[in-house]
Amino acid sequence: MRRSRKWLLAILLVLGLSFVLTACGASDKSDVDYSKYADAEYVGSDPWGGSLSINVDSIADGKMVWSFEDSFDDVILTQENILTDIQDGKADYSIQGSDTNNANNTFEYQGSIELKDGKFVITFDSGALNSASPEGGSQARIAEALEESEIDNAVTLDKNNFLYKLSKFNGSINDFVWGIPMLILLIGTGIFMTILTKVFQISHLKTWWKNTIGSIFTNKHITKHTEKHDKSISQFQSLTTALAATIGTGNIVGVAAAIAIGGPGAIFWMWIVAFFGMMTNYSENILGIYFRRKNKYGEWSGGAMYYLQDGLGGYKGSKKAPWTGSLLKWVGKILGILFACFCILASFGIGNASQINSIAANMDAAFGIPAWVVGLVLLALGALIILGGLKRVASVTEKIVPFMAIIYIIAAIVVICVNGANVGPAFASIFKGAFGLKAAGGGIVGGGIVLALTYGMKRGVFSNEAGLGSSVMVHSNSNVKEPVKQGMWGIFEVFADTIIVCTLTALVVLTSGVIDLGSGAVAAAYADASTSTLVGQAFGTLFKGAGPAFVAIALLFFAFSTVLGWSHYGAKAFEFLFGEKATIGYKIFFVLFIFVGATMDLSLAWDISDTFNGLMAIPNLIGVLSLFPLVYKITKNYVDRKLKHKQIEPMISKFPDIQKMQAEALARGEEE
Repeated sequence: MRRSRKWLLAILLVLGLSFVLTACGASDKSDVDYSKYADAEYVGSDPWGGSLSINVDSIADGKMVWSFEDSFDDVILTQENILTDIQDGKADYSIQGSDTNNANNTFEYQGSIELKDGKFVITFDSGALNSASPEGGSQARIAEALEESEIDNAVTLDKNNFLYKLSKFNGSINDFVWGIPMLILLIGTGIFMTILTKVFQISHLKTWWKNTIGSIFTNKHITKHTEKHDKSISQFQSLTTALAATIGTGNIVGVAAAIAIGGPGAIFWMWIVAFFGMMTNYSENILGIYFRRKNKYGEWSGGAMYYLQDGLGGYKGSKKAPWTGSLLKWVGKILGILFACFCILASFGIGNASQINSIAANMDAAFGIPAWVVGLVLLALGALIILGGLKRVASVTEKIVPFMAIIYIIAAIVVICVNGANVGPAFASIFKGAFGLKAAGGGIVGGGIVLALTYGMKRGVFSNEAGLGSSVMVHSNSNVKEPVKQGMWGIFEVFADTIIVCTLTALVVLTSGVIDLGSGAVAAAYADASTSTLVGQAFGTLFKGAGPAFVAIALLFFAFSTVLGWSHYGAKAFEFLFGEKATIGYKIFFVLFIFVGATMDLSLAWDISDTFNGLMAIPNLIGVLSLFPLVYKITKNYVDRKLKHKQIEPMISKFPDIQKMQAEALARGEEE
């Protein structure tokens, strides 16, 4: 009993001592070790919906050294090595910094900070974004957030977590994939293939025009549907399905973003990308047709994964180094698998969720239709079309694409004609901005040559996808026999997407008054418009309230047709990896994902998908460049036979059985 009392007394003594020590520690806040907050990154959202990142470098002797980054609307506001006096984990701050995307943008924020419960709390009492060339509604968003009393400007940032690390890692990969080195590789490939084919897009302009758009109304074989037992699609259907996937939000929002950030000069560099991209697309289509084969259902299967596996992987080793043949076989197979994986992952984001989410957002803004309603309707339509197979997809796209393109082109031409007096100045601003020339007032038109070049090239590649190896998967399903014939459709595809649609969007924006042609900046009256609504505002200058509604409907057709096209790309990549039977499972999941894209915030998933979309270019361009001798031989063979009328054997397929079948069909006088 006594021993029990001693133990009880000891426990009470320990508890009492712990209480006293805790109380003493709590009463003296200066004893709190704030150094544990140092050497850490804190992340979260700012009051205006952007991404906020704070790096605390050190805390010692009442001094804190930290860095600040706030990104939104293509604006990245940064300030490094901020020195702040901090007492008891609290301090007031005043910071000034600049925009890493545009040196003309500067900002200043004032408020207070507090280190509390392992988190970083920052309060925005006042602040402003100052810019000589404002980017959309960035200034207005900050001002509105700070003025609204109901907005809680005290933001709590958590320590860097897994999702944020994943986001940063993806951002680094994305910066490389869509950065200057990759753009140089993409455009460099186009330049190389242009030189190799003796500037085919110009020297044989009459030939490819006659064999593509020029033959639609004169040659019934181009548009005629194939027989029920024939699983291939017509040449026109392959074009419209490819255009369905490429003509999307990039042709509207992307063009506006390029002008708003890079100035009018970005459009010139978009044209340059398209000019050389024509021959990259041409080369992809030639290789796609040459290396395609029929699957067990009688449907053509082709794409970058096949010309990597059978083209690059089919090279024989030299006599001195026979082992190189085995090495290239494995390299081709691995690159084909990587391309297919990248394509499948990209299909759910850039080819599905991001497009559907854009539709839902615009339908809600223009007509007040809830996102879940839009999601259900599009899911039902998607299931009806996509699960019906490629021929059903193609039969829909051959109607949607011409319809939406014609309506959009007519509306754009009307706006441009009404503002005809501004057409000349618009083109002048494009060329001046492209080369950093000075306007009449002495300032540089737009953000300078670097921004114009960078954003023009980026948006050009985003728009026409030449070099990514995506559209070749549907071009390979054409009933065409000559590889060069389908290559010509690839040239026209880039021409229609960028030279026609993107140029018209640019002229609508530049002639309507929403852009100051003197400075290249967004006009003051439209400073509160984001890049996603800038085109709607431009159409609204003529069509008033119907302008934004028209753009919302155009986006519906553009974006939904993109989903239809990408459903085929992903299915073909899935077939390459898992076989024909497995594709139905992919299609079902793809269709269900439409509703997810309409109703959920998947921004990180979209960003990762965008990265995979860009990663497709790496194996694809390796395939195109490694097989350039074959592209040259097939092109020369066609020119010699069709234009120089030489009697030589056609080069149609790598596989002898297909080569013989198609050559005999040509000899019988069947259509090319």
